[in-house]
Amino acid sequence: MTSALPLIASFDWGKFNKANALFDESELVLLNTKIIHHMPFDAVTSRLPGGMTAADWEALRGNIERIDAIDGWWQVVSGDIAPVVEDPAFVATARAALAELPWSDDIWTAWTNALKDATGRKGKALFMPLRLALTGQPHGPEMGPLLARMGRERALARLET
Repeated sequence: MTSALPLIASFDWGKFNKANALFDESELVLLNTKIIHHMPFDAVTSRLPGGMTAADWEALRGNIERIDAIDGWWQVVSGDIAPVVEDPAFVATARAALAELPWSDDIWTAWTNALKDATGRKGKALFMPLRLALTGQPHGPEMGPLLARMGRERALARLET
């Protein structure tokens, strides 16, 4: 109760507008999204798909507006998806480069640096074909943690052309 005293002391009905309050669903979605992005794993564990770890939640939570939307991104990490391969030659080169690298938490950086050196690609021309092949989506969570969570075998399988 002590922490509410400054709020109570500053409360003034005169600061409120006399007009009716307006409900804006987009503001509610934005507020919900911000809350979810800061929720700790322990607060959502019972609402997450089986097998998700705290590291998985940390990697994926920044891309959802509702907790039930985590199911789709968990499927990307741990299940079967339909990779989108628009540039088979580049994806084959990417697969070969990934297969040669030692797996680590920073595999994304090592891999994309190797591909930059090997192909001269950078920016969207480098990253988008990789994202599409690995996730089937043109947007989503940061690829570094996502690839690390996905694992070597799943990533290599999605890059097969």
